[in-house]
Amino acid sequence: MPDPSGVWIAANVPISGERRKAEAMMTTKRQLRIGVAAVGFVLVGGTIGYTLIEGLTVSAALYFTVITISTVGFSEPAGGLSGWGRILTIVVLLGGVGTLFYTAAAGFEAMIEDIVGGARKRRRQKRRIDSMRDHIIVCGFGRVGANTWAQLDP
Repeated sequence: MPDPSGVWIAANVPISGERRKAEAMMTTKRQLRIGVAAVGFVLVGGTIGYTLIEGLTVSAALYFTVITISTVGFSEPAGGLSGWGRILTIVVLLGGVGTLFYTAAAGFEAMIEDIVGGARKRRRQKRRIDSMRDHIIVCGFGRVGANTWAQLDP
């Protein structure tokens, strides 16, 4: 709606239930994508860090990063870790575990939303169908369907 100066102002319009659910699902999917990207960032960052700081090969650094994030436990590389290597391990461990939990939570939320939302939609549809009385369903509204519809006396 325009204000007196001719500038359009967005009205506060309530969002429909279907649109709200779609936006919530998009938010959940976005959170999941962010989580996966964050885990990837920790993997790449840890691998590069161990390669530069500790002089490990890329495959050894990736392996060390994965076992650190997964909290499997490990023995330090031969000769142990330097001070900076230990600091990197702390950062990778905390960042990796945090991003894994965040990603897992977003994934579970997406699955639960899908399950609960689908069940709710089926219940609502069943209630609508059960409440219908004295109605006719015309399948296919082409030439024949339109002719059939015209012959009905609503």
